[in-house]
Amino acid sequence: MKKLLLLLAFIVPMSCNAQTAQTDATKSKDLPRFTIVQSTIAVKLTFKLDTYTGNVYQLVVDANGKNLWQLMTRIPTSLPDIRYDGTRNYSLFVSTLGMRYTYLFNTNTGATWNLVENTDTKAEFFEPMDDK
Repeated sequence: MKKLLLLLAFIVPMSCNAQTAQTDATKSKDLPRFTIVQSTIAVKLTFKLDTYTGNVYQLVVDANGKNLWQLMTRIPTSLPDIRYDGTRNYSLFVSTLGMRYTYLFNTNTGATWNLVENTDTKAEFFEPMDDK
């Protein structure tokens, strides 16, 4: 009887660990890679985010009136920008208060970019916000 209890003491934790690992892997695969984020302020603040790579695409209209996703520029940050293959690494926050409160951030490191507009070209891009 003691041998059986001892054996069970080793088997049960091992099977629980295997179940947890399988559940975690299943959860990461169930999460979407791409997401659309929209501001209530303006249609031009509609974005498609690749949560794996951090690429952000802005909704634009071409000369024929067709909607397109245009890849936005993201200036590199001096902070770590760690990405893990096959998992969500980025999130995009769009405020209802104004364009300047739109942030892309790396969920692994906290590296953050702020959406800004080029005053000459009126093009929007992501500029790093380095922590001080």
